[in-house]
Amino acid sequence: MTEVRATTRTPSLPNWRWNSEAFTALKQFRRHRFAFLLLLLKIPLVHAAGCGDRATPISRIQGGGFESPLEGERVEVEALVSLDLRAARHKIGGFYLIEDPVDRDADPATSEGLFIYYRDEQPALHPGDRVRLRGSVREYKGLTELVRVRGLTVCAKGKALYPQAIALPVSSASGWEALEGMAVRFSHPYTVVDLRELDEYGQLGLSGAGRLFAPTHGMAPGEAAAQRGREQRRAVIRLDDASHRKYPRPLPFDGRVRAGDRIEGLDAVVTEGFGGFLLLPLHEPDLKLRNPRPAALAEPSTGRLRVAAFNVQNYFNGEAGNFSASRGAASHAALERQRNKLVAAILGLKADVLGLMELENDGQEPGSAAAELLEAVNERLPAERRYRMVRNPQGRLGEDAITVGLWYRPAVLEPTGQPEVLEGKALRDNYNRPILIQRFAAAGLGFTVAVNHWKSKGSDCEAIGDPDRGDGQGNCNQTRLAAAEALVHWWRRNPTPLLVVGDLNAHAQEDPVRRLTEQGMQDLVDRLPAEEAYTDAYRGQFGYLMHLLAGPELAARVAAVGIWHINADEPDWYAYDARQGGYQSDPHRSSDHDPVWLDLAL
Repeated sequence: MTEVRATTRTPSLPNWRWNSEAFTALKQFRRHRFAFLLLLLKIPLVHAAGCGDRATPISRIQGGGFESPLEGERVEVEALVSLDLRAARHKIGGFYLIEDPVDRDADPATSEGLFIYYRDEQPALHPGDRVRLRGSVREYKGLTELVRVRGLTVCAKGKALYPQAIALPVSSASGWEALEGMAVRFSHPYTVVDLRELDEYGQLGLSGAGRLFAPTHGMAPGEAAAQRGREQRRAVIRLDDASHRKYPRPLPFDGRVRAGDRIEGLDAVVTEGFGGFLLLPLHEPDLKLRNPRPAALAEPSTGRLRVAAFNVQNYFNGEAGNFSASRGAASHAALERQRNKLVAAILGLKADVLGLMELENDGQEPGSAAAELLEAVNERLPAERRYRMVRNPQGRLGEDAITVGLWYRPAVLEPTGQPEVLEGKALRDNYNRPILIQRFAAAGLGFTVAVNHWKSKGSDCEAIGDPDRGDGQGNCNQTRLAAAEALVHWWRRNPTPLLVVGDLNAHAQEDPVRRLTEQGMQDLVDRLPAEEAYTDAYRGQFGYLMHLLAGPELAARVAAVGIWHINADEPDWYAYDARQGGYQSDPHRSSDHDPVWLDLAL
């Protein structure tokens, strides 16, 4: 007979659920506490939501205003990945979600996109992944986002994003706020109008209305002009390279991009940062290089004389090796690069008379900035083509840090009489730079050139009661008008075929320029086709601050007028002082102003 040993066995607990059967098992097997502890660890005391369960809509998180109504609350979302920026090259540390089309609301004031601040690069995410996660709502520098993210789960892959089609301009900041975080599609062509921040921040300014012109370039100053200016500034949206790196290298969006080029296809995420709204491309934009660099200028035809004006953007030569001045090059190496570019530009103008602005005001003797630049140009020319400068008997012109200069080719024309200088109270003392005037004779033609550089729109003229009056003309308008009045007064006392050249810091329809045209001077730049009539760009708006104006006798002899677009359309990437940039010793981005020129028939 087989001996049977009594044993105690622990029966299987049915499904380990928190129910009456579990309590029965507890009573029956309370001596087996270890087994019961395992039971407790397996009981789901709180049910965790899973893919497809109810979640907080992104539109509810965003709300209809500039801040989330759920700020500080813990929420759970399930939506589609549109753009993942967690890779080290982006330095952003997060990704963007867009609500699945079936979950979007019908309210145009609420965004369907959201930024998720999540630095961990795992799991790998791709556009169209449907993910679920929990996080806390936060406002960070205007951007609504989720932080302290937990439970990130990929629920599905390969979903379609369906970016929302929009068109520029978006009428207001609230209009952009309603798109914050969303994936959008631009099908209309957009024009590159602002390159100021391409070199440093990897951003382009885009306009949906083509190249934008400063309002007072084409309309009278006043509230309507000021309003148009505000509207145009709002109409420019920045396209970012989706990176927080400064000075990105290589230069994004194709290093050859210039203002006037077009983007003809773009899918992007709308976000907020750097004091405004930005577009982050979902893929490489369809950039069309519609504005190639201009050809070199031809020599003037036989029997013609060329007059040009060029703002050389603070040419300071570092007196006694001192580069501590707030203007110009910061080192010998930078000065050499600046000089190379300016020499290339001056040679390319092929001018017989050349007015210069923004030379260091340190006289005209050897070693001065003016003399050094003249020498560098003449070294590249044969003897019969070299320049001389008009010698100002005072040496320095006024008390400003910068001044004007006037060069001529003695083989082509000669000065007659001594130069004159308009300065003092008529030009509001130190607030306007002096005007340099010289008479010339060439092939039987006598004429006078007045070289100008009037006070800038951004200068501080509060102390003399000349602030920005909100009419689109900027600061110091009355100061510039005083310079125009002084020139008109001189011309009345000295009737002569007069040519006014230089940087007037006023657009074509502003008071100072109109004061000259009302006295019979003709705006020669106005003869150009409208799309070519610009020398300067400021915050995405173009116009010409560099001017050529002539009295009736000379205006009738003008055979050609032009602007050499070597600067205003170029990014700072090509400038002499660009950090690790695309410097070359050519004319492009030698200054921030395009030079202007005209040919007189002799």
